[in-house]
Amino acid sequence: MNCIKRYQQSLVLLFKALAMFSLLFTAIASADMKQDIAQILNLLDQQKHQQAYQIALSKTFDYEGLVEFDYALGLSAQASGHFNQAIFAFERVVKNTPNWLLPRYALAASYFSAGNLAAAKVEFEQIKKVDNTKKFAKIDDYLLAIDNQESQLSGIWLQQLDLGGGYDSNANSGIDDEVINIPLLGNISLFESSNTLSDSFLQLQYQASYLKPINKNTRWYALGKIRYADYQDNADMSRTFADLFVGYQQKIMKNTYRISSFYRPLWLGSGLSANNKYLDYYGLTGNISRTLKKNHDYGAELTYALLDYQQADLDRDQLLAQVWYQLKVHQFTSHFSLSLGQENADDGLFKHLGRDFYGLSYRLTGQLSDNILVNAQLDYIRSNYQADHPLFVKTRNDSTFKASAYYQQYFAKYWSWIAKIVYIKNSSDLVLYDYDRTVVSTAIRYQF
Repeated sequence: MNCIKRYQQSLVLLFKALAMFSLLFTAIASADMKQDIAQILNLLDQQKHQQAYQIALSKTFDYEGLVEFDYALGLSAQASGHFNQAIFAFERVVKNTPNWLLPRYALAASYFSAGNLAAAKVEFEQIKKVDNTKKFAKIDDYLLAIDNQESQLSGIWLQQLDLGGGYDSNANSGIDDEVINIPLLGNISLFESSNTLSDSFLQLQYQASYLKPINKNTRWYALGKIRYADYQDNADMSRTFADLFVGYQQKIMKNTYRISSFYRPLWLGSGLSANNKYLDYYGLTGNISRTLKKNHDYGAELTYALLDYQQADLDRDQLLAQVWYQLKVHQFTSHFSLSLGQENADDGLFKHLGRDFYGLSYRLTGQLSDNILVNAQLDYIRSNYQADHPLFVKTRNDSTFKASAYYQQYFAKYWSWIAKIVYIKNSSDLVLYDYDRTVVSTAIRYQF
């Protein structure tokens, strides 16, 4: 594609030179028109594309329909990104001079840039049949790009399978203290399930995603993922995560709008039975993003979700708003976000489970080489709960810090090795919720 873009720029210079050549030998054109066309072409030569286009537009009433002027108008429209106007101009030229291949080639290139791949393909193939001099060597590049884009418009499937394992220093998010003080009960000994449980695990993950472009600016997409982690010494800590996601995207001018729905269930234990179901998390998300300038983007997102637990007393609804800014520098992309949210318990007796929270996040992703991808992320969440905890007779306030790093290296066409580390520190003024946790994992991924 970069090759095609560079060639399109060279086309402007080629077409300009040939148009100037035609001016010298055209007896029909008036002296004024020649002067105006020369001005347009000179501005194109100086890379003043918009100015050239505006002058050409101002002269359409006087010269539209004349081959030389329409050619210059098409060149200025094409160079300034007004591809539909370029198409109209070049179509008039081709109609009047059907055997002249240069404007037909320019017309095909404009069809391509405007996204009319079918029309571009027809024109390129017609030129290829009669181009005995092979003057238009880039036609095959255009046709290949058209075939690639048409195949993408038919839908893209991507699947991956991960097999690996790791170590979890605190699989149950427990605490180190075996005895804690509860105001209403005094000192009590905790069950073993509330103390820190470290364990190794094996994991298997499958993911499939589908992208369906509708046109150049519209697409819908879907993702399905399921991951099973089998804890070796504490089978009750084994867990299965699933993630189902469907979204729609529309780009209008510099704005991109997305709406999506998600469903993320969680099972604890070794099976997917109803008895092992722990949580259903599902909701809707709306997102708007905008390009500020090259490599600078920002946006906002709003999510409404429900958390339905197997133990219904824990059920909550969630409202989450987020603003973000993204910057790309060379091969690295930085993503900053600020989020505000609220969770409210469905049952008034469990209002202490509701919380107001805000979060800060920074993510850095990059490609160190053709074979190595890296990702590092820092997250901070401050949670202020909405009522006193019934056991501690005190309102809970938590600060959660999370740091993660991800490394992926391809060692064959479809195969890669992945390593990941996650550290979580939850600081709470209620000792029962004060813990830290480290998870280290590695996997082999096959992508197909």
